[in-house]
Amino acid sequence: MHIECNTVVDYLNQQRKQARPATKGITLFRNGQSQICLGIGKGTKMVHFKLEESLSKIYSGFINDGKCTIELKLAGGSICNIIISKASPNHLNELIKILNIIDQQPDRANEIDLRNLDDGENGNESDGEE
Repeated sequence: MHIECNTVVDYLNQQRKQARPATKGITLFRNGQSQICLGIGKGTKMVHFKLEESLSKIYSGFINDGKCTIELKLAGGSICNIIISKASPNHLNELIKILNIIDQQPDRANEIDLRNLDDGENGNESDGEE
């Protein structure tokens, strides 16, 4: 599942690393251990987070404006905010549904089929990746 949007990755509790803006969107995918991961950017510069291990809070008050923030708790106790903007509200609603399952019912995370979401989500967009 890929969503075209603007993102900012803001690391807190760490010598205040500079926020990393990206405009390539976000991608939900499964890693080799079948964990759902959130990737930001594309190619070799992609930063990814294992959601099942790190998802902490979801701030979804502005989904209709194409905005939301995902708070992650990383190893060592640091916190990372992923700030999403300029996204399709429909795509964000689908993302929030998945995040809520991971957060509230983690035992159901393995039932989520990310490929089926891509078919209806991207419309005519295709980047040739599976």
